[in-house]
Amino acid sequence: MKGKVVAVAAGVLVLMLALVSPVFAQGPIDESILDGFPWEAAGAQVEECFPVQKVCRYTTYLDNENNAGTGVPDNDMGEDGMGGWYTTCAGDAKHPIEFNFAVSAVTYDVDAWFGLITQPGADLTKMKKVTFNGTEVTEYRLTTSSPSGSAVWVGHLDPKLVHAGDNLVQVYLRSGSCVPVVLSALFMFDQVEWTPEFVPEPGTVALLGSGLVGLASYAGLRLRRSR
Repeated sequence: MKGKVVAVAAGVLVLMLALVSPVFAQGPIDESILDGFPWEAAGAQVEECFPVQKVCRYTTYLDNENNAGTGVPDNDMGEDGMGGWYTTCAGDAKHPIEFNFAVSAVTYDVDAWFGLITQPGADLTKMKKVTFNGTEVTEYRLTTSSPSGSAVWVGHLDPKLVHAGDNLVQVYLRSGSCVPVVLSALFMFDQVEWTPEFVPEPGTVALLGSGLVGLASYAGLRLRRSR
């Protein structure tokens, strides 16, 4: 299990380095940002804002919604409590995969994007459609890291779609397909961050890279403690 967690964390790190390599090379990760990550967060959802980088990060580690929208987990994403992750198939009654980002207030609203992190080796082309509060996200990247093969779907989001309260994400799969969504993170900025090459500004590189690595690591901590 430990090796699996390390592989996921390492894979996400390699992914972020690949995405931001032209900028990341300008300097090391800011230790104060690393210290700010909620390694021991109590809940399945965490909301953080970083005034220096002018970005807010909203993360969800566990399932918190169902198809009926009653707020009862239906176990189609996140950890399964037995050392693994829930895998959802297009033919399941709980399909599509759905969960909420809890946002207390919209602090930054110039640009936004979010990522869906899956198990190493997952085929992201099996994702037919991803919606945010009912609107399909049509601008996205499918990325696979190396060497672990961790796969991350990253979608560009109109910040106007984000509102205070629960924000619903739905992941639709192609017929006959199965995909595990491990966890997800939403980022909101006070400036434009999504470029054609998807290279974040220097001030947010460390935050984004360490944040996603932290998500994978924290999810692993939760798994080890639940065994």
